[in-house]
Amino acid sequence: MSAKQEVTYVADDTTKSFAQSALDAQDACNFGALVKSLNEHLEKLRKSSKVLVGDEECKVIGNYQMKHPASVLFVNKLTSLCGDIWQGVDPFHKAFDACQKLVKGEDVTIEIELI
Repeated sequence: MSAKQEVTYVADDTTKSFAQSALDAQDACNFGALVKSLNEHLEKLRKSSKVLVGDEECKVIGNYQMKHPASVLFVNKLTSLCGDIWQGVDPFHKAFDACQKLVKGEDVTIEIELI
């Protein structure tokens, strides 16, 4: 049984840029460029962004990186280029909406499943 946890992704400049790139990536078709962009954004997130877990401020690493709404969008796009949509529509739309909020400077709170 997996534990669930509510986290808030803070809409700082790094997170806003990551969210915008994830939204822009939905029209992309260059697999290698998508992977490179995702990797660059994850590195920046790890170095400079924070996530709020309750009252505690944490680095965006591990589960917080993997479950980030922009990560979900990138992975969904990469998966679709491979011809295998495994996530379904609901997680995609939730992540898409969350990225749009982050781009606007709004913090996003979601519940993630820890693995």
